[in-house]
Amino acid sequence: MSEHISFDELLGKMSEAYEDAQSKVEQCNVLVIGKTGVGKSTLVNTIFRSRLAETGVGYPVTQTIRRYTKTGCPITVYDTPGLELKAQQIERVRRDISKLIDDQRKLEAKEHIHVVWYCLNHETARLDPIEEEWLK
Repeated sequence: MSEHISFDELLGKMSEAYEDAQSKVEQCNVLVIGKTGVGKSTLVNTIFRSRLAETGVGYPVTQTIRRYTKTGCPITVYDTPGLELKAQQIERVRRDISKLIDDQRKLEAKEHIHVVWYCLNHETARLDPIEEEWLK
């Protein structure tokens, strides 16, 4: 059975985790993934409280993995193309994400991907099979 928590509780837990992580690493690198149109680029802009990532409504805007930072902020966010339903696109995105994670893992710990933030469409009550596969 899943536990439902309020947004404020989630924010509080994330804040606690952030404070703990900040004491252990110089920066936090976040990889944002999810299907096309779920708001990944909007999330990037919200995290930085700036319009850094181009956004669109329900159509793919991000075509390659993009790295976003902001001076004075210890967070780096990697925005990814949306997970499409076509096999060729899925494989390309999967390969690019795996390469990024592997490449960052070869560097010192502060450059590793520390968090994967999987974005879901809040209007649907279920995961698509492709999303279930990605979460595995």
